Parts: sequence; structure tokens; C-alpha cells
Amino acid sequence: MGRQVFDDKLLAVISGNSLGVLATIKRDGRPQLSNVSYHFDPREMVVRVSITEPRAKTRNLRRDPRASILVDADDGWSYAVAEGTAELTPPAAAPDDDTVEALIALYRNIAGEHPDWD
Repeated sequence: MGRQVFDDKLLAVISGNSLGVLATIKRDGRPQLSNVSYHFDPREMVVRVSITEPRAKTRNLRRDPRASILVDADDGWSYAVAEGTAELTPPAAAPDDDTVEALIALYRNIAGEHPDWD
């Protein structure tokens, strides 16, 4: 297992933002970088991201679940990186399935309550 560093300043950068750059691994081994919205759960030490099934980042993670996310601090110079192994949920199959409920919770954490989820 790799070294884990949970510095309060790094956690503050990750906790205080909702935009980052997700790095996945392309089939040829080069990095695939994608701007994403995310939510960091400090209790579980988990970064949650919504991705769409046909996208390159999704295909990359299904093939190789190693991922990193880079988050810039407000000063433009400081940053934090979280690395780990992605766990993908199945695509939503119905409006009331567990995946949709998890997406609603994610979007609430990122942007707050929406006036109409329907």
C-alpha cells in the first residue's frame, strides 16, 4: 500500500472546492485529463465524481481503475492531489434507482438543493 498523507492544508484545499482535473490512464498508458465537478467526503475520505458511460474517462476507469484528481487552491499556486482506485456504479436504469439517488446526493453536495429534481 502506498504512503498516505492527510495534511490539514491539503484536506482544506480538497474540501473547499468542487472543480478538479481527473486523471485516468489511456489504453496506450498516457494520461487522460478531464475537468470535473466533484465532492469530497471527509468522513469516508472519498472523492465522488459523476461521469457518463460512453466517455473516454469512463472506459479508461473500467479498464484500469487507478485515478488521480488535482485540485487547485484559490491562490492559483497551491494544489492538492488525491490518488486512489475508482469504484464505478452501474449506469442509471430507472428514475428511482440507487444510482440516480446517489447522483442527486452528489449534486446536492456540489451545488445545493435544486428547486425541481424531476
